[in-house]
Amino acid sequence: LLAGGTGDLTEYFSEWISEIDEVVISDISQNMINIANNRIEKYKWNNVKTRIEDVLNNEANLKKEMGKYDYVILTYSLTMIPNWPKALECVKKYLKKDGYLAISDFSLTKYQSFFSKIFWKSLFANSNIFLNENHIRYLKKEFETEYFRIEDGDFPYLPILTCPYYYGLFKNK
Repeated sequence: LLAGGTGDLTEYFSEWISEIDEVVISDISQNMINIANNRIEKYKWNNVKTRIEDVLNNEANLKKEMGKYDYVILTYSLTMIPNWPKALECVKKYLKKDGYLAISDFSLTKYQSFFSKIFWKSLFANSNIFLNENHIRYLKKEFETEYFRIEDGDFPYLPILTCPYYYGLFKNK
């Protein structure tokens, strides 16, 4: 789990964790990793590890683990990574040749009005989340699309306002 935060996604596939050789949760935040470590301890997972990692500045680790992983999962974090193309290049290097990237994030689309784009970009930017239409184009160009979908999601306390988000499974080329 790249930019895996608290490791909360592990609970979605917890019934399969014992069948997986290794799960690595990496994040740039020590506080997030501390919570992930508590989760690992709670479930007594011996094959789940954590590490503090800035994927943009970790060449030594990248060289050591190049082509190691079958899957990389990146959820709701690409919009928080300033140099997101470099982050996706790192994902490609971490993955085996036919490995998969599972990804989801908020986005902007060509179907949104100009005002909707400005509204969502401004709102998210206040939390250092930077929506970008180019994420989807880049993913489709650099990876083979196995599954892809764009939907609109609402937010607590803002039930009539929706923002596009995407999710997909992409195969490394």
